[in-house]
Amino acid sequence: MLFHAIENQIFRKAAPQAIRYLSRPNLTPKHPLARQVLEQCGDEFQIAPPVTIHSSDPELMAGVWSAARESYVVNYHGRAMREAVAAAVSELNKCPYCVTVHASLFESIIEGAGSLDKPSHLPDNISTAHEWANATLSPGSDILANPKIDIADIPQVMGTAVVYHYINRVVSVFLAETPVALPGMSSALGQKMMRASFTFFGKRFARIG
Repeated sequence: MLFHAIENQIFRKAAPQAIRYLSRPNLTPKHPLARQVLEQCGDEFQIAPPVTIHSSDPELMAGVWSAARESYVVNYHGRAMREAVAAAVSELNKCPYCVTVHASLFESIIEGAGSLDKPSHLPDNISTAHEWANATLSPGSDILANPKIDIADIPQVMGTAVVYHYINRVVSVFLAETPVALPGMSSALGQKMMRASFTFFGKRFARIG
């Protein structure tokens, strides 16, 4: 309970500081659809700015959350693979905010069994999905035409790639480069601390669904 309370403070108080050009969202909205989205998002993942920056249009926010939830959040089996895909796509799109979050969540799941910095050392299914994701800005490449991903994983893996190719672009405009935009967080030490924090707190919401 204590750790969950600290996690909520990070996401409800500190994380919205990263929002730029838009008003910070009301996290206790009166609109019933917006309320339902934030409640489900908080239960199954976390109330994160890449979702809440869409809150001025509850139907749009619901659509973004639904796409992310169905492709990426639900079904813990294969979540490490999808985190690797989200991180790879975010790296392709030069979105440091999303790279930090998803590389950290990947580490919270894989727990020392490999690193995205050395994908060839990862389990075969993860390294294959990671390689496929790295080709998603290379139309016509053989790996895109003939993915060697298990057929049961293809819908969520491909859905994750599509979702993050969208989210990266929105995040790059409306959010700072660091998920926690507090003094010192952009330094090398700040980045290391933030990465460690996301890895630690990610153990809860990377295992839900």
